[in-house]
Amino acid sequence: ATPAILSLVGYGNNHFQFLLTGQAGSSYAIQASTNLTTTNWLSIFTNVSPFTFVDSNANSFPQRFYRGVSSP
Repeated sequence: ATPAILSLVGYGNNHFQFLLTGQAGSSYAIQASTNLTTTNWLSIFTNVSPFTFVDSNANSFPQRFYRGVSSP
């Protein structure tokens, strides 16, 4: 399987935006966490690669980490 690659597109006006690129036509979930050591990542968005994700709640967290994972 092709790993998900997250590329920063922009940040501003309390929005964080990035591009997820993986296996074309495959489904990926964006997961977020406020702690890198946790095992409890929250799935916040799912779409088919490639796609742009915008987190309009980015300003609600002092820090937030993202990852892209394959989704069934």
